[in-house]
Amino acid sequence: MENVSDVIAGVITIYGKDLSHTPCVSTVINMISEMKVLSSVQAVKAILKSKHVNLAWDATSLNGRHIDEVMFQQIAVHTF
Repeated sequence: MENVSDVIAGVITIYGKDLSHTPCVSTVINMISEMKVLSSVQAVKAILKSKHVNLAWDATSLNGRHIDEVMFQQIAVHTF
């Protein structure tokens, strides 16, 4: 089980499954890229369909890596 985290390897062992036919790293990277595009399209559709949208952008660092986060809230917010 190359390129598999200890957690996934543990779960696979518990369920008695085999990961001998896993895709190569470049295939997984391509799948991740495609899923990122699809999830972005779904998010835009949800935003355009909603009557009430609160969209915020936040950035932080974690373990020395920069992380950008977009928060999406789909409820009516009342201010007084």
